[in-house]
Amino acid sequence: MSVRPINDFVLVAREKAANVTEGGILLPEISEKQRRPWRGVVLAVGPGKLNEAAARTPLSVQPGDRVYFTQWTGHRFLSPPRDEQDELLVRADDILCTLERIGEFS
Repeated sequence: MSVRPINDFVLVAREKAANVTEGGILLPEISEKQRRPWRGVVLAVGPGKLNEAAARTPLSVQPGDRVYFTQWTGHRFLSPPRDEQDELLVRADDILCTLERIGEFS
């Protein structure tokens, strides 16, 4: 099944919550709901919202972008082939920024 968001909705696959920080610190046992990650990967985007001139305003994200979004936003979405993945339908306005890898550290 293929999912195609409408208007200014974006389908995002939420990253799994980590039990260890990047520095190796073990996090205390808290529920998954309390530790909801704010990052994810864009899977699909809608065509954009209609403006006053009845033209579509294109979205600034595209499939494959890694994004930060507001923590309690979106509607949980389960598509049959990917039931184990936590996916959200969020509005483009709830996406705060995209993550870009500028360079590797030596």
